[in-house]
Amino acid sequence: MNSQTEASISDNPENSSNDTKLLMPPGYGHVVGVKGHSYYLEVFFDFQQNGQLFHPVWNLPAFLFAGFWAFYRKMYVSAGLWAVGIYVALQLGLKTDPLAMGLLLIMALAFGLYGNALYYHKVERTIARFAKTDTDDRGKAIADLTFAGGVHSWVPWLLISVLVLSSATSIVANFISGEGRSGVSIIQMLMSAE
Repeated sequence: MNSQTEASISDNPENSSNDTKLLMPPGYGHVVGVKGHSYYLEVFFDFQQNGQLFHPVWNLPAFLFAGFWAFYRKMYVSAGLWAVGIYVALQLGLKTDPLAMGLLLIMALAFGLYGNALYYHKVERTIARFAKTDTDDRGKAIADLTFAGGVHSWVPWLLISVLVLSSATSIVANFISGEGRSGVSIIQMLMSAE
């Protein structure tokens, strides 16, 4: 067993016998963190084997949650671009303009197909940035790398809060505008018909 393999076994947050994990340099495991560790190390290994910069690999969470997924994975530039795209779509008129819906669909597909590639390059940049720092304390270097990577565990709660708040706001707005009252009157009519 060579030193890289031994370091990889001891440095990975999840210690298992998966051969792909043993072939990846140890820094990748620290930056990815525990959440999705096995999945991303396998995808990254495939990227390194293929040697392609932007190899499409489907990622369902990245497709469904796009910017939230990017922010969760600490990909701030990608999350910011997603937010700009959402802003543009809202300005175009999300419900009325097919261009706005097309923009959202293209962004979601881009994140779904190329989110893993964007994340791979973010992880590589993080590792390269920390490789340049001089430190003799291996524990501190690993802690710094792990802190720079990983995930924001509070982002799923933010997503849930946004969904609940937007649903509640929509219900209240429909009720105030009278659209909600027509639903209540239909229910009352059905109840009184019996």
